[in-house]
Amino acid sequence: MHLKKILSNLEKPDYLLKESEKNNEQKFVQKNSLFGSAIKFFLILISSALVLTAGFFGGRIYDTYKKVVQKNDGINFFSGTEEERKEKITLNGEGSGRINILMLGYGGEDHEGGYLTDTIMIGSLDPVNFTATALSIPRDLTINYDQSFCTKGYQGKREGKINEIYPVMRECNRSLKEEEIEERANKTLKNAVGNFLDININYIVKINFQGFVDGIDAIGGIKVCPEQTLIDSMYPNEKTHGYQYLKILGGTDANGEQICHQMDGELALKYARSRYSTSDFDRAKRQQEIIMAGKEKVSQIDNFLSLSFIEKMLDILGENIKTDFESIEHIKKLAEIGLKINSSTIATHVLSNSPDSFLVDDWTNGYHLYPKDRSGKEIQKFVKTIFDEPFIKKENAKILVLNGTNISGLAGTMSEILSENGYNILGIATSEEKYNETILLAKKIGVKKYTEGFLETRLKTETKTLVSAEVMPTEFILPKTIYDLDGKILEKISISEIDFIIIVGNDFV
Repeated sequence: MHLKKILSNLEKPDYLLKESEKNNEQKFVQKNSLFGSAIKFFLILISSALVLTAGFFGGRIYDTYKKVVQKNDGINFFSGTEEERKEKITLNGEGSGRINILMLGYGGEDHEGGYLTDTIMIGSLDPVNFTATALSIPRDLTINYDQSFCTKGYQGKREGKINEIYPVMRECNRSLKEEEIEERANKTLKNAVGNFLDININYIVKINFQGFVDGIDAIGGIKVCPEQTLIDSMYPNEKTHGYQYLKILGGTDANGEQICHQMDGELALKYARSRYSTSDFDRAKRQQEIIMAGKEKVSQIDNFLSLSFIEKMLDILGENIKTDFESIEHIKKLAEIGLKINSSTIATHVLSNSPDSFLVDDWTNGYHLYPKDRSGKEIQKFVKTIFDEPFIKKENAKILVLNGTNISGLAGTMSEILSENGYNILGIATSEEKYNETILLAKKIGVKKYTEGFLETRLKTETKTLVSAEVMPTEFILPKTIYDLDGKILEKISISEIDFIIIVGNDFV
């Protein structure tokens, strides 16, 4: 099917709606606060132009689409009938209940160190329970990454700061076409960050400074109320290649009123970039603050869907934002999920070197940040708690874990692993019978199917019913003593309260 016809089949943009429909649409948008997550401003920049203007701009939007959207490992969406396309529209990660988007901010070609990614953030959407979480990662965090996608130079694993990965991959592939360079850089970035956090990175969005500035200006600026005054005597001056003095008042004034600023794009960029008088971690918090301010401003714009606004957004998108979403329809699908997310459910986190966080300074060879445990396992545990498995959370199945071996502590170990991944562990105990293989028992097969399926995958076994001749000769009898995860004895636990029983076998060792 011709692309122009495909694009024209999308939902009608606002300027083609009847006035009554438009009013209802605006009420719905205001009620649901547009996209409702900490990553909304980035999604707005991508989706507003590509989705809402598809039918009108035709070929022009496809030109922009080709500039903005890069190759992903997903399907070729622009083929088949409309019904076939709709069946294909599943976002990467949607089937497992979590869509993770790596968002990067960088200077651009006209800036010194223009491809160093000074802003690094994971935006994670839960399309099942409709919540969102943002995790900011400091640029000095040092991790391992694989350069196997390089066409020249070193092609093995190396250790380096997370913000250097993008420029390194661009440099080692500079003989290739731009599309291939970006594809290889994207894969390396997604693999490196995903492996470090032990999560799947489904998509990547990159925005340069000019896109940030123009995006803020396009929505008429944002209102920001800093918690404290920001002073930076060494803010980069791009024109003189030196420094300039920056002061942005914060806190409260003499009358006790909160000090707020109407920031244009340039001032917002300064507020987001400044780091020498504070820290990289304070800067990450300010960046999250700006994203939320951008989201709030867009939700109040009356002419958000006007042609002049959309044309401006198209120009911004084409030159200053890159992403690997498979198609316009996939971006639209993400926006539809975002519409259902309540802003009050948004959680924001920053990895830092504070006493109660997970990173530590290292000055051995310049300034670096490393995980306190060096392995990064504690960070991965933390990430599992904030990026939980939505299907598991929704079903909230109660699980009893039994140790079916002669090795003490295995039930506790299994429970800890499952609990970190969001499973509801009712208690642990010791099985009187001993087993070589781990067994999964269900009160009734197929009732809590997502938990059942995930447990089968994790345990590499098939679910059996609690009354199964293959496992138990008679109806299952609970152990006399069952403990909670704090080691306290649980009273009055009946078989009817339990959805699943896991009996840990010798194969778990």
